[in-house]
Amino acid sequence: MERYYLNLNKQDSPSGNNYEIHKITCRYCHPEKSNFSYLGYLSSEFDALIKAKRVYNTISKDIDGCFFCCKHINKK
Repeated sequence: MERYYLNLNKQDSPSGNNYEIHKITCRYCHPEKSNFSYLGYLSSEFDALIKAKRVYNTISKDIDGCFFCCKHINKK
């Protein structure tokens, strides 16, 4: 289980501009900033992605995982 956050600022990446999911342990996760939204204490990156897409359905097509901490859900 891990705590996951969604960065509500789009990030440039090779796959395009995306909103990235991060684990709390990631060096790019800054939960103290207002643009980071807590997704919860979840069992996997995939669960975090499902929750983020459900909660933020208007931006769901642009959500993926951080290249460094959520590689299994990163679009590359």
